[in-house]
Amino acid sequence: MCLNGAAARLVQPGDTVIIISYADYEDAELDGFEPRVVQVDSANSVTDQAPPP
Repeated sequence: MCLNGAAARLVQPGDTVIIISYADYEDAELDGFEPRVVQVDSANSVTDQAPPP
């Protein structure tokens, strides 16, 4: 992972980082699609997974 901008100066090893992804889809591609929020521990193992509020 590479942090740029203000985060590059402020983030230190061990800090929690929130990663958000975006995508561009056609309406037809969204049938049945449901976004998820996934939380992981320090070993990147999934600890919680739920649809966003």
